[in-house]
Amino acid sequence: MNIEVRQDTGQIAVQLIPYIFREFVDMSLRTKTVTWSFPKNTVVTSPDLEVDSALQKQYENVFSQPGGQLTQNPQPAPEQSEQKEPELVKLFDE
Repeated sequence: MNIEVRQDTGQIAVQLIPYIFREFVDMSLRTKTVTWSFPKNTVVTSPDLEVDSALQKQYENVFSQPGGQLTQNPQPAPEQSEQKEPELVKLFDE
């Protein structure tokens, strides 16, 4: 919940921001009720939520790519002097 007091009118604006957008939930569960649990000593969990497989695959693809290496004073090799196009990562496969 985001609450903002508008200085010019004195009114309060309330915005409800969802924990997860329905578009990210598995298609079979999008119209069903989702229960949230907020234990004080753990991360927020939901026992009846399943993330859509396309979004899960996208997340896995993004974080399975090898990371770059940091070096001090990097000097490009002669064969690497040409600029290469970065690899395109699709957000959703259709």
